Parts: sequence; structure tokens; C-alpha cells
Amino acid sequence: MSDVSHENTDHQGKDHDYHLVDPSPWPALGALAGGILLGGAVLYFHTEQFWMMIIGFVLTIITMRGWWRDVVREGHERGDHTPVVQRGLRFGMILFIASEVMFFAALYNMSQSALYAKSRTPLLIKNLAYDSDEGV
Repeated sequence: MSDVSHENTDHQGKDHDYHLVDPSPWPALGALAGGILLGGAVLYFHTEQFWMMIIGFVLTIITMRGWWRDVVREGHERGDHTPVVQRGLRFGMILFIASEVMFFAALYNMSQSALYAKSRTPLLIKNLAYDSDEGV
């Protein structure tokens, strides 16, 4: 039988080591800011008007500042970042960096393959043409 009591169901008096985040406006505002920034970039490329891109950039900066302010408050002032949560945040950052390294290694490998493909392409095309002529 479990030692954890499930009397508190409102997440205020938590009986676990994990952090359940409160609803936040930052993801929606970030998506809106990114869309405005993208629309502003397209507008700038076509008409050289940069006002919409500036608004999107300012909204992006406001979103980043507000979101990180909330994360710092959760961790330091409210104490929501228990050792289990801190380990999860660290592990998530390590996995993110590892995925970026693998992505750029694959991108480098693809660029090298494309660079050296010129010397292999005629042989490949010749072999394919030879194989297709055999069946005729």
C-alpha cells in the first residue's frame, strides 16, 4: 500500500516532488509574437516597411522576459523547483543540447555527401541506365 495520502487534490498542498505549472498566458503571447514577427519579416522583404517586424520583436522580448521571470519566481520565491524538478530540468537541457549536436552533425554529413556526390553521380546514372537497358 502507498504511503502517500491523496487528501489534497487542489495542488496547493502538494504531496509529491513534482511541479505542476499554473496556467500561463506566455505560450499564447509567444505564438502571437512569433506570427507577427514572421509577418513583419515578409512585409519587410516585399515592401521594406519594418514597423510590423519591430512590434513582433518587442512582443517576443516581452514574452521572453515575462516567461523567465515566472520561472525564476517558481524556483526561488515559491520553492517549486524541488531536487527532482531540478534534475529533470538539467536532464532536459542535456537532451536538448545532444539533439542539437546530432542535428548539426547530420547537416554537416549531408553537406559533405552532396559535395562529393558529383564524383559519384555519373557512375550511378550509368549503372541505372545499364540496368534499365538489360530488361528491354
